[in-house]
This record gives sequence, C-alpha cells and structure tokens, in this order.
Amino acid sequence: MARNHPVNWAGGNSPLLDPAIFKLIADTAPIIILLLDRQGIIQHVNPYFEQLTGYRLDEVKGKEWFSTFLPERDRDRIRALFLNAIHDVPTRGNVNPIITRSGEEREIEWCDQLMRDAQGNTLSLLAIGLDVTGRRQAEAELRKTAELLNEAQHIAHVGIWELNLLTSELSWSDEIYRLFEIDKGRFGANYAAFLNAIHPDDRDSVNEAYIRALVSRTPYEITHRLRMSDGRIKWVEERCVTDFDAEGTPLRSRGTVQDITERKQAEASLRQTRQLLDSIVENIPVMVFLKNAEDLRFKLFNRAGEELLGYPRSDLLGKNDHDFFPSDQADFFAAEDRKALAADGVTQIPFEPIRTASGETRYLHTWKIALHDESGNPAHLLGISIDVTERKNTDEQIRNLAFYDVLTKLPNRRLLYDRLYQTMAASNRSGHYCAVMFIDLDNFKPLNDRYGHDMGDLLLMDVALRIANYVRKADTIARFGGDEFVVILSDLGADKEPAVATAGTIANKIKTALAEPYFLSLKQYGNAEQVVVHQCTSSIGVVCFLGNKFSPEQLLKRADIAMYQAKENGRDMIHFYQSMD
Repeated sequence: MARNHPVNWAGGNSPLLDPAIFKLIADTAPIIILLLDRQGIIQHVNPYFEQLTGYRLDEVKGKEWFSTFLPERDRDRIRALFLNAIHDVPTRGNVNPIITRSGEEREIEWCDQLMRDAQGNTLSLLAIGLDVTGRRQAEAELRKTAELLNEAQHIAHVGIWELNLLTSELSWSDEIYRLFEIDKGRFGANYAAFLNAIHPDDRDSVNEAYIRALVSRTPYEITHRLRMSDGRIKWVEERCVTDFDAEGTPLRSRGTVQDITERKQAEASLRQTRQLLDSIVENIPVMVFLKNAEDLRFKLFNRAGEELLGYPRSDLLGKNDHDFFPSDQADFFAAEDRKALAADGVTQIPFEPIRTASGETRYLHTWKIALHDESGNPAHLLGISIDVTERKNTDEQIRNLAFYDVLTKLPNRRLLYDRLYQTMAASNRSGHYCAVMFIDLDNFKPLNDRYGHDMGDLLLMDVALRIANYVRKADTIARFGGDEFVVILSDLGADKEPAVATAGTIANKIKTALAEPYFLSLKQYGNAEQVVVHQCTSSIGVVCFLGNKFSPEQLLKRADIAMYQAKENGRDMIHFYQSMD
C-alpha cells in the first residue's frame, strides 16, 4: 500500500494541531473512519459511520467487521485484501458495499493505513471511507436514460481518442497528451505507438480486450496502467465504441481515457495520533480550511482544496476571500462565514459556486462550524467542502437526454406536450388564439436512401435552423420524429381572423425557406469532402385554437390531418384544419 509522510503545516502552531480540533474534524467530516485490530475486530468508528449505517459505536465495538457489515458475496475477497494489508502486502484501492441497519447497501471507496508501535510492529488497520453511492447511482441513471432514448450514447468528456481503422491513423485530444505526459510533436500517431505508452505488463491485456471488442462488435471498458518516463505509474480507465459498415467491417473506433490514479492510490502514514489525524485532514478527498473568526483570513488549507481551487496554499494562508474571488462572490462567502460563526452547530451550504484560479466555475457543498476559545467566543471557523460539479453536470445531462432531441437540440416529443399544455393554459387565461403547425418534409427519404443517414442528419439540422428564423423566442419548435417537426405559436391575439392570418403568414415563410436548395457537405474517410445539393419541400398542416377545450393529442391529431391534406393537395402546400369550434 502507498505510504504517506508527516505533513508540516505552515505556521507550526496551527490550532488544528490540538487533538480536540482533530477529533472535531473526524467527527464532522462526511467520511467514514474505521479502526480494526489484526483479527478484523472493530475497535472504533466515527459519528459519520454511525449516521450512515444506523449503528452506534457501543453496538458494533468488538464485533467482526466482515461478517457484520459486508454482503456474503464479498466477504472472502475483502478479508483476503485485509490480511494482505495486515502483512504489509501492497494492495490497490478498493470499493465495496456495506450493509446498513435498514438493509440498504452503500458503496464505499476505501483508503487504508497500518498503525504500528515504536518497534514497527503492526497493531491495527485504519480505514478511511468515502460514500460514493450517489455518484454511482447518478452514473447508472445517466446510462439508463441514454439507452432508453437510444440516441445519446455520450462518452465522458475526459481525454478523447479516435482510431481510423482504414488508415491506422490515431488522433488524441490535448488532455490525453497531458495525461500520458507525451510531447505531441514527437508522438507517432498510430496504434502501435499507443500500446508502447502502456505499462509493459498491461499491453497484451489492453490489445486483447480491443480485439475482442472488434470481433464481438461490442463496446469495451478496461482499466490499466501507464508508466511515465521517470518510472511513475498512472492508472487510467478506457472506454471505446467502434463503428462498422453494413458488412460488419470496423471503420472507426472512438474512446475516452480517464485518469483514475488518485482512486487507485492509498496514502497514509499514521503511526501516532497527531500524525494520523493530520493525515486525515491532508488526504481526505474534500476541501478542509480554517479561518480566523475576526478577519476571516485563512490559517489552514489542505491539499484537496489547493487542487480544487488551483491556488498553492502558500498564497492562500494569511489572506481572505476578497484577495482571490470577485467581490460579489467574496461578499457571499463572508456573509455565510458570519452566519456560521453566530450559529449553534454545523451550518450547511448545499450549493455554492466558486471560481478557481483558471477561471473555471466549480460547485461545492459546504459544511461550516465555529470553533470557540476557552471563554466561549468564536475563535476560528472550520470548513469542509465537497466538489459536486460532476453531479450537477450529470443532472443537467440527464435532463437534456430526457427532454431534447440529440441531433437538432430541439425539444423532443415529451417536452413538446408539456409546452403545449402551458400554451393552452395561457390561452385560456388570456383569451388569445394560438396555433399548432405540423411540418413534414416532402422529399427527404430519397436523400437518405441515396447518400445515407449522415447526409440526412445534416439536412434535418439545417431544417431546424431555417424554421427557427421565423418564430419568436416565446414560441416552440420541436422535432416530433423522423422528418416531422411541430411549431407552437402562442399569443396570436384575441381576434380569430387576424390570428389565422398571422399563422398563415408564418407558415408560408417557413414553407418558402424550407423549399430553398440545401447545400450539404460531409467529410468522408481520408478527409475527402462530399457535397450534395438537395431540393426538399414541405407540407404544413395548421390548426388554430383558443383555450384548453381540446387535449394536446387532439390538437396534434388535427394538425397532422391538415398536413396530410396538404400532401394530397400536391405537396409543398399549407392546409388549415377547418373545424375547431
């Protein structure tokens, strides 16, 4: 296992060296602290463990860890890892479930450290755990949503690579060059050069996994090591998907590489109580800081906070938020600090933006608590922050997959119905007419049949842009499916005839715009460019309505009927549904 070294805090006399303050951090931080003897018997757990599992220390102290908290399927594996660690056999970081009092399983990411006596004999094992259940559930939900929509197989935006299997040309994003620590100008961009950058012991397994994925025509995921030029080891997680032609020939592989080195490393050198608690503060994957209560200047900042903000702690210590952040953001932090200093117990700030040294905005969940002097007056403010940016981004990505068309970025059918409900309700309140247009392209299929779906996708994206030029921001354009689009026009006025005329004018502008030639350009393999000029008209059905007398389904059905009447009338036509009274 990785070993840590004692940390020298700036200042030497930091109040955090007080064991009482260390205990407060251990009792406050949202991490598990678990102490096991050489037989795996529980010696101590912290309050967060009690909160997470529902068991008190006095209930579990003296019990065997593996049979009490681990699912039966994992006990032998984790017990073997424990025995290796006790006998000082190097082990990797571990993630495994534990069972709470309610029977729920929580996924925990562990970092272990042996405790030794003065002679170096192993006394016990200290395990520091981070609950990653929410993160894994969010990832699973994102994958599930992507599969259901079947249009959004997004690859995580980390390092991105692409291999042209026809030319053997390999391209990397700048992030991968940074991760691999390879000079972009000296790298031979081919698959063999990529394999050469992998740890020698992992090259065969990576190559075999890729070949199996090509043969089975399935995506693959693999974790392996990189060996840096100076001997350092990095761990990465790779994911890859491959495109095949109609005959099953692989054409192009695309993938991501994510640096998971920190997750694979276990750092701790905790032989004495102060060193133990000092290392917890320095190595927990959350930001920890300490401020003076009087002037809110930083007295302590840990490594996670340093990495998160991008400032070296030497620049932070002795200064306050106004020295680093925009005034409005610094004012917000100072106000929250004052509230926490005046409060009893822990103050939570579930969601706060913070600007890093690079100008990037991250989002934090922060806990703050006042530390009092012997007179009971606030002396310091202790803060602990978790970076929840990825969770926020995942939530936004899930929402986009659920409500927007991946190709055109327009609202999908699900969001269309919601917008139509809102428009009907607004019409009912205001007494103003609205309209629904159902647009179907007249000559789309021949383009797909002759040039393929990639060319058809280019036309659909162009259609979406052309329609958008003739509607207001308050209106809605949605992709209904295939080559069908729906436009909702709101607030056309209280008089029916002018409302119908306005809807007709807009429909005619859209029809005219969609009939203009489409100049479609598509990059081919080998960087050849294929240019196609295509003529494609549209048939548009329009229904005007007032209030919410009819359901969204009924309105769309009538607009669809009108659209088919436009097709029967010769295509490239507009037809109004006549009976909506």
